[in-house]
Amino acid sequence: MNLAISVHHLKKNKHHKTQIKQGMKTEFPFTDLHANIEEYYEKTDHKIRADQPHKFTNWEEIRSYYPLDKDIVYLNSGTEGSMPVQVLSEYNDYLHKWASNPSYYFAFNKITQDWQKVNRAKVAEFISTTEENLCITSNTTEGLGMVIMGLPFEEGDEVIVSLQAYPSLISPLNVLCKTRKIKYKIVPLPTYLDTKQEIVDAFAAAITPKTKAICVSHITYTTGLRLPVKEICDLARKHNAISLIDGAHATGMIPLDMEQIGCDFYAAAGHKWLNGPPGTGILYIREALKNEHKLLPILSELYGFENTYSITDMLQIRGCNNTPGYTALCGAIRLNTDIGKERILNRILELNDYAKERIIEEWGENALISPFGSDKRDLCSGIASFIPSRDYNKRFDEAFITGLSSELINNYNIWIRYINFVNDPSVTENKTWALRVSTNLFNNTDDIDKLFDTLVKIA
Repeated sequence: MNLAISVHHLKKNKHHKTQIKQGMKTEFPFTDLHANIEEYYEKTDHKIRADQPHKFTNWEEIRSYYPLDKDIVYLNSGTEGSMPVQVLSEYNDYLHKWASNPSYYFAFNKITQDWQKVNRAKVAEFISTTEENLCITSNTTEGLGMVIMGLPFEEGDEVIVSLQAYPSLISPLNVLCKTRKIKYKIVPLPTYLDTKQEIVDAFAAAITPKTKAICVSHITYTTGLRLPVKEICDLARKHNAISLIDGAHATGMIPLDMEQIGCDFYAAAGHKWLNGPPGTGILYIREALKNEHKLLPILSELYGFENTYSITDMLQIRGCNNTPGYTALCGAIRLNTDIGKERILNRILELNDYAKERIIEEWGENALISPFGSDKRDLCSGIASFIPSRDYNKRFDEAFITGLSSELINNYNIWIRYINFVNDPSVTENKTWALRVSTNLFNNTDDIDKLFDTLVKIA
């Protein structure tokens, strides 16, 4: 059965709404959830079982894995996901093991020791690469900083970024502008796009002989626009430029294949859509053993031994890290793989389509500022940003948007967030302000209806 449900059929169709909630009605391999999940995963011997049949098909059952407060509606995975009970159990188990003999688990246990070879191999398999190309980090920000600060940029070099890049990407570039006199060029992306080629063309137009790198978000944190990263990386390579992808919102939502994307560097989060522990992230380096771009390990204990250790090994050894959390991250990967990467993506997009339908139904098409429609499927993600008003000028009303966000949280226990961005890098006034809703695999249409039914009353 194909779980994809057209938007046309979603609108005011209770039967299809039920399908979105439940998915395929296959029996689970256990009934006593908390008692048997640990036994089930113990039998997998901590392996990623991508070649096994997916047994997780009922979305309401999957929802029960996540210990979210029953009194809240949580639609903010774009900021932080929720660890399922399997991951919490594994995290807690390894924390207790660590506490029982800290030096052993820091230096000698193959799962939690500082080199992280076992866990790096598991994470690498998840994103279709190999262990030597991967370093486990604390978050996306750390990975981006390792790359931007470690590359040998020189005075006059140019770096291309998009207008809606996250501050974690812009901040280290600002440091380099001050210390190394580089420059970065901002590419404005239209709020309303029709094709991937429009995005590629915008970056192509910004390239000059001084361009040394193109740095983009796989999915923008503002509107959830999914960028054509493969095409952008191809463009960068054509012009002998380095490609760096901020994948904070992609890991766990979109099936990732580093070899297919073709980027030089990819930094990502484990704690958002993948629902791993806080303080977990991923840094991929293409052909790390060659270290083609001469990346320096700015955060490491091993620089000076570069003839002995790879760049990823040097970046991995950077003091005492949360390796019990890294181990639990592999549990989140295992669950994601067991449910099915494509199935999760379809689920997330279906729920987000439903949210976008509600936005348009209540406030009109101009209220939605995220991509939408079957012809733009490859531009969409699990993020929908919108202005809950038919008054166009409300998008410039900071107090209106931030006030609604606060009221939803404080008075109704509905957790979303607001965002803001400029539409033109040369004009900093008249920022667009909007609410942002994130639909993860543990959400359902009831969550979405509660949000929009409440907004209709208070907006």
